[in-house]
Amino acid sequence: MLPSEPEVLHTVLASFPPVQHAFAYGSGVFKQPGLYDGHPEASAEGSAAAADAVASGSGDRPMLDFIFAVDDPVAWHTENLRRHAHHYSFLRHLGPAGMTAVAEKLGAGVYFNTLVPWAPHQLIKYGVVRLSALQADLLHWTTLYCAGRLHKPVATLTCHPGVAAAQEANLRSALRAALLLLPPRFDTLDLLHAICAISYSGDVRMGLAEDSRKVHRIVQGSEAGLRQLYSPLLGEAQQRWGALVAAGEAGGDAWAADDSTAAVGTLVAGLPAHVLQRLAAALGVQVVGAEQQQQQQQQQQRCSGTAAAGLPAWQQPPGLGAVAAALAARPAAQRARLLRHAIHAIVGASSRRQAVSGVLTAGVGKSLRYGVAKLRKAWR
Repeated sequence: MLPSEPEVLHTVLASFPPVQHAFAYGSGVFKQPGLYDGHPEASAEGSAAAADAVASGSGDRPMLDFIFAVDDPVAWHTENLRRHAHHYSFLRHLGPAGMTAVAEKLGAGVYFNTLVPWAPHQLIKYGVVRLSALQADLLHWTTLYCAGRLHKPVATLTCHPGVAAAQEANLRSALRAALLLLPPRFDTLDLLHAICAISYSGDVRMGLAEDSRKVHRIVQGSEAGLRQLYSPLLGEAQQRWGALVAAGEAGGDAWAADDSTAAVGTLVAGLPAHVLQRLAAALGVQVVGAEQQQQQQQQQQRCSGTAAAGLPAWQQPPGLGAVAAALAARPAAQRARLLRHAIHAIVGASSRRQAVSGVLTAGVGKSLRYGVAKLRKAWR
């Protein structure tokens, strides 16, 4: 974390209506090498428009990015409009219910106010999401919008116990997916790159208005934090899932994946429900039973870190076991391709929706500034 940021982050949070869960993320909070060297003012992840703010004299620090999860977005926006109406675009004239509908029906569920001048030389961006939607995304990867951000280290400012439990499931899902995408032998850095790349697979901004080196910079700048997040789960992958073995000397960073049908099936069965639904469609597998029952079973598995009692997870009917067994029977390269396409479809859909709603929530002027600065950052 950048120096002196914790106090700044909590000061910002205290000025808003109460939230149930809050975190700050991105390169305004966690340093990304190469963005700061010689150009500290242009270094905010997801907020490169800070560079334009510097040019206009309104900011010379990385923009700080926040996510606020609240029980009732309509009530929260009602109070926030009373306190900070100037943060909002023309959509404020729709009222809190209309703004929430834009975020949830048109976008990916998050309402952003961006390029908000907060203190001298400091800009912020904050997104507001329904608490239940955040938990669903963490558990089931419905959009991978917030879940993907939480695959990386964040600064948690207010913690909701339900989100904390769902986040543990989210981290396990990210590790399972990465293990299925990697070659048979890899090292820990390869694994961390694969995990951090999940939420950018299919993102409409990548290669156009997003830094193509972003994943490398995130891993390089947050390697210690990433290792802290995933090291305990690597032990779980070895001991409980039977999917991983150390391939080098004790304490080393080399790994080998167990490519047996049982091990692969266990990994697949633990993937989020929305990914499994995409895979089922691609594999032509009929998912039997209610989606709600499937999601409840997956939630139980994730929160406990183990499969349900009885048959191995990859053999459990209906639906869940059928998808896992079908994918586990495919060659490794085909498995990885199918999973990559499933993740690509989820991220692509949510990123397109969020891009459209972002133009509305930011307003045309801010959207142009934001986009131009993003392009400048990606292409320099």
